[in-house]
Amino acid sequence: MRFSSRVPSNLEPNPWAARLASRRAAGASLLDLTEANPTRTGLAPETPASRARWSDAALGRYAPDPRGDEAARGAIAAYYRDRGLRAEPDAIVLTASPRRAASASSPACSAASRHDPVG
Repeated sequence: MRFSSRVPSNLEPNPWAARLASRRAAGASLLDLTEANPTRTGLAPETPASRARWSDAALGRYAPDPRGDEAARGAIAAYYRDRGLRAEPDAIVLTASPRRAASASSPACSAASRHDPVG
């Protein structure tokens, strides 16, 4: 098997990785700044309001939905339903910015245009 030329021929850990493995093996307390999952970093909610929002079951796992927080999508759907519009949480996608929304919807729009030509 041949690897990319970017893969070093020597697959031994570099000095940093070797030192990290040695420290872990010795039981050193380490702070991993690359970990982003709050349920694995010990970042639990500390206020009564946040504890109420995160049930005990939810604290045990972190599984973000790429469409956005389910409760937030539900609140948005309720807002529009209260104004007489049809809205379902599963039809709502939350993004961080208009650019992200456009890039997320581009593949769907491209696929739709291939299957539904205007004519």
